[in-house]
Amino acid sequence: MKNKIKYSLCSMLLFAPLLLSGCGEDSARLEDNMAEETSIYFSAQADGHRASISVGERENPYIIDGYCQEKCDFSLIVVDFDSSLNDRVIDAKLVVNDKESNIVLDLNPISHSYMVDLGYKLDGEDQVKLICQNSEFTFSNIGKDFAISKDEALEIAKKELSDEIAAYSKGKTFEGECYLKVLGETGDFDKLFWCFTIEGRDGKTYNVIISVDDGSVVQRTR
Repeated sequence: MKNKIKYSLCSMLLFAPLLLSGCGEDSARLEDNMAEETSIYFSAQADGHRASISVGERENPYIIDGYCQEKCDFSLIVVDFDSSLNDRVIDAKLVVNDKESNIVLDLNPISHSYMVDLGYKLDGEDQVKLICQNSEFTFSNIGKDFAISKDEALEIAKKELSDEIAAYSKGKTFEGECYLKVLGETGDFDKLFWCFTIEGRDGKTYNVIISVDDGSVVQRTR
């Protein structure tokens, strides 16, 4: 998984509709090369700990190499504890609409979060609870209240990286793969962002971080 990206706030960029001729072709190529795309985002807090569930589609196998493979559904649970744990894995109980199951969360040694992919796609209306480490997380689908939708975030990112997108577009081929994810709360920073990434086949990486509240571009790396 990707490392969490540190944020720095800067200028606002409002969403602009797709109007220019030729942009539709770029959009189609990007959509065909989305190696990961989050469409639903759940969040929860309990006892000072934070948890999230990102739901969508991503490539399988999940390899960051500039090539987009076949897609599969995912629901990625991530739990951040307010203090470090020493366990490599922790047991948890997941409750989805009163149906219980036992799951195991693995430690990400880079982010120090615990995570597991359920291997299927939760519905935005599902009632979800997670019980682990004596804490009970009750999730809410906060993604439905984002002022900036994933499609709007993609359009903003396309404007910001228009030169790079053009450079990677070779006829009907896009020489890279793209990711659109939600960056959750980290540390004392309580805001949420869309993160659009291009991983080129040339080994280069480009990111655009976009506020879910107003569409402002808070960071761009190129």
